[in-house]
Amino acid sequence: MPALTLDNGEVLTENVAVLQYIADRNPAASRASRGHDGALSPDGMAELHQLGTSQGFSPLFRQDAPEDTKQYARNHLTTRLDYLQRAFAARPS
Repeated sequence: MPALTLDNGEVLTENVAVLQYIADRNPAASRASRGHDGALSPDGMAELHQLGTSQGFSPLFRQDAPEDTKQYARNHLTTRLDYLQRAFAARPS
């Protein structure tokens, strides 16, 4: 479960709340993943959700994970991050 501790000590544990908080902290960047109504686009939300889950990162932190599993996780995460970078770059700021 993702969690984010805010400066005031509050802890956000819901994935959507964490993602929305991060998006709201950088309005220029968050516009790239939002529709015209300000809501996160389905594609942007799906990609951010995948990145926000521990499943994508957990093999990288498990000592018993085989190296090929770790490499697959790196490649998979890189693909998702590249997609988001292109999505952000393609949108007007």
